[in-house]
Amino acid sequence: MTDFLKVRESVLRLVGEIRGWDVYTDGIAPAGKTPPWVVIGLTETSRTHTESQSTDLHIGRLDIRIVARSQTSVDTLASHLTERLDGALSDMPGLSPLIGDVDTGSTPSDLTDPDTGTPYMMRVLTWRVGWPETT
Repeated sequence: MTDFLKVRESVLRLVGEIRGWDVYTDGIAPAGKTPPWVVIGLTETSRTHTESQSTDLHIGRLDIRIVARSQTSVDTLASHLTERLDGALSDMPGLSPLIGDVDTGSTPSDLTDPDTGTPYMMRVLTWRVGWPETT
């Protein structure tokens, strides 16, 4: 069985360091924190099976949510991450390259800046990734 945590660690290494931002790698920002932040999550979304119903491939999604006051800041980081991650290959055997999937573009979020009353800007980027079942 492929260890999901090893896959997760390998994908997070591809994301690399993001300087100047609070980065949360468990899919959610902690309660009480305010942007700017980057929230990263990896989720297994499906599996393919053999005729005997044994899993042979795991399919996942890397989600990165960028939230800040400034659309320019959000879009600049999104551009850097897209350049870094589109087609990126891990050193983990069998892990597919990251395939760009969705880019929402910058939009006002549901989060409101308590100092100004204006919404924070948000952009969501996703990539697909696959890895084989190993025994």
